[in-house]
Amino acid sequence: MTIFINNTGLNLYTGATVLDALRAYYRELQSDFPEKLPTILDSFGNEIETDGSLIHLQRLYTIDFEYNEKLFEND
Repeated sequence: MTIFINNTGLNLYTGATVLDALRAYYRELQSDFPEKLPTILDSFGNEIETDGSLIHLQRLYTIDFEYNEKLFEND
C-alpha cells in the first residue's frame, strides 16, 4: 500500500503501523530516526499515535518538537 508523509510517497506492506511508516520516511530521506518522535497528524489535523493502523493512500504530516516548543515559547 502507498502512504504519504509530508507529501513523500512510501510503499509499505499491508498492516503497517504509523511507526513503520515513520521509519520508512526517515530512511527515504536518508536521515537518522529522531530520538524524540515528531507530532504526527492525519489529513484532518488530528494527532495520531504511532501504533495506529494505516490505509492505502493515507496522508500524514509531522511537526518537529523544536517547532512545537517555539510555538508555545511566549505563553
